[in-house]
Parts: sequence; C-alpha cells; structure tokens
Amino acid sequence: MQENLRAQEFQAVDLPGQGDLEAAQATHQKQARLLCQKEFDPRELREQFAAVANRASGSDSLVNEARSWAEQHTIRLGVHMTRGVLTPVEAARSMSDILDICLAALLPVVKHEFELAHGDLPNSRIGLVALDAAGRRELANGAPLELMFIYDHDPVRANADTITPEAWHEQLLQRLMLLVRQLSSEGMLYEAKPAYALRRNGSDGGALSIGQLQAHIGEGASLADLRTLAHARVIEAQGDLDTNFKALRQTLFGQRDQLATAVHQLAALRNQARQNQTVMDIWAIDRFRGGLADLTMAADYLLLRGAAPGSEPITLPATFEAAAQRGLIATDTAQDLIDATLLWQNLDGLFRMTNGGRFNPKAIRPDQRQSIAELTGTESFDAVLRLITETSVGASVRIHEVFSGMRLTQGDSGGALNLRTA
Repeated sequence: MQENLRAQEFQAVDLPGQGDLEAAQATHQKQARLLCQKEFDPRELREQFAAVANRASGSDSLVNEARSWAEQHTIRLGVHMTRGVLTPVEAARSMSDILDICLAALLPVVKHEFELAHGDLPNSRIGLVALDAAGRRELANGAPLELMFIYDHDPVRANADTITPEAWHEQLLQRLMLLVRQLSSEGMLYEAKPAYALRRNGSDGGALSIGQLQAHIGEGASLADLRTLAHARVIEAQGDLDTNFKALRQTLFGQRDQLATAVHQLAALRNQARQNQTVMDIWAIDRFRGGLADLTMAADYLLLRGAAPGSEPITLPATFEAAAQRGLIATDTAQDLIDATLLWQNLDGLFRMTNGGRFNPKAIRPDQRQSIAELTGTESFDAVLRLITETSVGASVRIHEVFSGMRLTQGDSGGALNLRTA
C-alpha cells in the first residue's frame, strides 16, 4: 500500500529539477497531503460507502461490507500516519467520519428489519449519539467507543397483549449493539462498549427516550451524566430527534445552579484522583499526572464553568482556547494545555495504530523510533522521553491552576514556584 500511495503521489506532481532535492521533497509532501485530504473528504467517503452499501442484502451483510470498507480505510490512514503525511490527531477526525458513515447506515436498516419481525410503533424515531472522544471527533483507532441510543414515538394505547414501547426499543438496541460489536469484531476500529445507561429508579436500560432524559435532567443530572452530555454529538437521528436532543443539551448547560454544584463535585473528585495517581510508567500517557485523563477532567471542569456553551461538543484543545477567550484561564495556560493535549493525543493515536495501544519501547524497530521522534519534533527517541517528562510536569502545574484559580510561576531564584491569583 505504501508503494501504491507513493506512485499516485509522484504521478500527480510536477517535481522541480533534480538538483533541488529539498524543494522536491517539500513539493512531494505537499502533494501527498492534498491527495490524502481528497481521499478522506467526507463527501468522497460517503459516495464510496454508498456503492459498498448497495451490495448489502440486509443488516448482517451490511455490517460485513462496512467492516471491510472501514478497515481498508483505517489501514490507509495508518500508512499516511507512519509516513508523516497525517498526524494522528488529523487521522482521528477522518476515523470519526468513517465510523459515523458506517453507524448511520446501520441504524435505519436495523430498525426496518426489527419492525418487520416485531411490528412497528406510531411515528417511532431513533437516534445514535457519540460520546466522550467519539463525540469530540478525537477517537483514536482501537479506542473505546461510547454510544447513547435515544428514541421517541407518538402515544401508544396500553395493551396487555403487546410489548411496551420501552421493551420494544430495548430489544432493538440489543440487536443494534450486536452489530456494532461485529463492525469491530477484532477491535481494529474501536473497542465496543455497552450503550450508555442512566441509573434511574433501579433500571439501567440503555434505550433512552427523550422524555426520560428530560425527566432525569429535571430531577438533577449526576456529575457523570453532565460530563457525558458535555461531549455528546448526534451521529444519526430520525425526524425531530436531532433538534430535540440538542435543545435538551442546551437547556441542561443553561442551569447555572446545577452546574455550580457539579463544578465543586468535580474539583473534589480531581483532588481525590490526584492523591491516588501512582502510575510510574512514562508511556502510560492517559493515566499519569498531567496526562490525557487529567487534561480531559480539566476540560470538563471548564465546560461546566461555561467555557463553550455551544450546541455541539468541541475538541479538548478548542475547549482550552475557548476558556481563555472567556477569561476563565490565562492565554499562556491555555496554550500549554493545548500543546500537552496534542502531544498526548498524537502519541496515543500512533501507539494504538502501530502497537495496539500498549506501547513497549523495547519491542519497536529503529524506524519506528525515528517516526516517534519526528512526530514529536525531537532530534532522537531519547529526547522524546525527556519531552514526555517535562510536558507531564508542566501540564500538571497548569491543570492545578485550572482547578485552584491560582497561577504558578517560576521564582527569580532557586526555581521555587510562587502563587498568584489568576
């Protein structure tokens, strides 16, 4: 595949003279990026998938076709990534487009088959919502995929001989999630997780009606629910479900008293998590202090404080930028948090693509070490270790500023940290 891509790039570019090697390399790299952008343009991807989906004869056939198509494109993303044409962060956005297309195509097919087998409900509408990293379009290949299943329907007259709408949609969800697991049966695309469930009245079913969500929010959503909905993005929804879900999310994040309580709860949770952080593995970038999990918690804290009140979730870097624009954190604090986030996300994406997410520095080849150095902008693999250490310490300090409202600065002597109000 690498040779095939190189051939396409060289055929498409008019290289400068042989003597200007540096210019030729720069032109070739630019051409490679342009071809990659065209290849993974969302409209181009949808057109490609439409032709693939036309070959399917049902949901089982469709999921097999979708898996093959998605895996082929994932491999191509990996090749572009390891050749330096795309960063892992850029590849994650294309990965989100690929998964959105596949999941959106499955939803109506599964519902139609279920209605043929079990009957339909009046004006039933269903939807699929991406959560967490997938909601932010930051999902690295092979990472956990969190989804929420929502529905609505017109009133149904109670009948002892028929299944309830709640049970009907719950069974439909079970069928859908079986196919979601089959779409990434070997974990190449993502790690399938159960659909998100609200813990309510002793029930933990994953099929959520808009009415249930509204009632739950009215009673007081938990901190976990708020953090989840902060990164909730509709992949596909029938009828007015998309509009209604976004309106519900907007209403939730307009309840200042409830958000203020959640802010204090999250600050306390962060203090507890900080005390329990004992991970010493320098490559466990999601778990050590100043790592990806810490940065996500800091972004959630800022979102709850009103950093980005829009109707659509935004990326972690965009959250820190928005927080600075709204005066919640200093500009230099935001930039340091953005730099740390991009470093961790790029490393996480590369590790997941090339090592299944569990990185072992002793098992990688010299060329892989060089790829990691180039990705991080360092001169050698040993310098990457120093960069990770320095970034984790710096990010931890900045995260402390976010939660404490204090600025930590280097003293004029002795390197001591001084505190000042942000």
